[in-house]
Amino acid sequence: MELIPRGSFIMGKSEEDQAKVLNAPTKTVTVRSFYMDDTEITNSEYRQFVEWVKDSITRTRLAILADELGIES
Repeated sequence: MELIPRGSFIMGKSEEDQAKVLNAPTKTVTVRSFYMDDTEITNSEYRQFVEWVKDSITRTRLAILADELGIES
């Protein structure tokens, strides 16, 4: 994980908007520091991870329930 430091930037119209297609007013946006993984993954890889976590949580909950009910596997 990499620490991304806090910072500010100007959002909206810019001097580079030659075609004048951006008509939003400018404003300064400040972002707090945060951590970001330094390894790129695809949306598909992330979806597989999320499904694995959901499945893992469900299995754990079912095991706890079975234990509470006295059911052996």
